Amino acid sequence: MKPLISIIIPSYNKVKFIKETINSVINQTYTNWELIIVDDGSNDGTLDVIHESKKNDTRIKSLINDLNSGANFSRNQGIKEARGTYVIFLDADDLLKSNCLENRLAFIEKGNFDFCVFSMGVFTSVIGDSSYKWIPNSTEPLSDFLKHELPWSILQPIWRKDFLIKINGFDESFQRLQDVEMHTRALIEPGVNYAVETNLEDCYYRIDEERKNFSAYNFLERRILSSNLYCSKFHKMLKDPLLKKKLYVTIYKTYLQLLYQYKLKTITKKEFFELKQKLFSIQSPSMQFFHKSLFSVGYFFSLLPFRIPGINWFICKVIIF
Repeated sequence: MKPLISIIIPSYNKVKFIKETINSVINQTYTNWELIIVDDGSNDGTLDVIHESKKNDTRIKSLINDLNSGANFSRNQGIKEARGTYVIFLDADDLLKSNCLENRLAFIEKGNFDFCVFSMGVFTSVIGDSSYKWIPNSTEPLSDFLKHELPWSILQPIWRKDFLIKINGFDESFQRLQDVEMHTRALIEPGVNYAVETNLEDCYYRIDEERKNFSAYNFLERRILSSNLYCSKFHKMLKDPLLKKKLYVTIYKTYLQLLYQYKLKTITKKEFFELKQKLFSIQSPSMQFFHKSLFSVGYFFSLLPFRIPGINWFICKVIIF
């Protein structure tokens, strides 16, 4: 019997996109799948689209959270509900290529892999309107995740469900960096066996700005809290001091986001320094005056009226030197 693949979608107010996302699952060449949609309190008509889809295809199931609890909670609920041997996480505005499940199943069953990662295309409104591709060709993915040079995203892997359960799924304390945290934890799991496929993309990530409900201050605050949590958590878990150093590049890149929004004037000067203080409140013996001094250099160059190429690259190199 062909293995069952569980596709898990956390949804919140995605009425404009979710029908297309569901259809990308329905149109798969591989048919032994179940789609589990976990709605997190939508109030924009998303639930109507989900219920209509369920009427037409019994492979589609839905769960509704009593309270708005975030994507991590929703994905974990989906894992508990999943009956499949394998699991794929799909966001409610992204798309699968029609042969995605067939492609991934054939690859992961070649070996006894815990997870496998595939290439992904990017689009704004219609597939093909961007030439950018997210290819998982990193030679040191753990190092890259620690430095927030993300080698892949949540949509690109297929997971063995038993491995997801083994690593306890998603950490629900993270408001941002949810998949970064889980992928990092998966890569440091003893004996993990994974593979990457860098050929043609089999899924598509949407970057349409209309999908975002953006409050700069709230976004930055969540990113700062999660960056600090990520750094503290893996500073304790990692044994290699060289890997620990790379964590502070994640902090620096969060600082660059803070500087960028300040430069765009989406946050005030008062808000900037308030958020900066939260960012620098990280409790770790490795977050020393040296790092904060480097961040001050980044502050000076980032707020210049012109851009000097290579400065931030150089600061990141010095941080982990």
